[in-house]
Amino acid sequence: MLRSQDIPTKLVVGYSGNLYHAWISVYLEGQGWVDDVIYFDGTSWKLMDPTFASSSGQSKEIMQYIGDGSNYRAKYSY
Repeated sequence: MLRSQDIPTKLVVGYSGNLYHAWISVYLEGQGWVDDVIYFDGTSWKLMDPTFASSSGQSKEIMQYIGDGSNYRAKYSY
């Protein structure tokens, strides 16, 4: 969807812990590449993983896991 709106986007494939996983990086003019899994809450950029977040019932443990960028290791970027 982002690419259809001319927003440069990379699909990143790698691991979240031991799970093979995918997420995106987005290029924003004036900021550059915003890496990892992110969302903007209106004030600041935060890590977010829609796959895990949507299936977890917003549990504190999952949200804490998602918020720790060290849990994500990129292998490929497209």
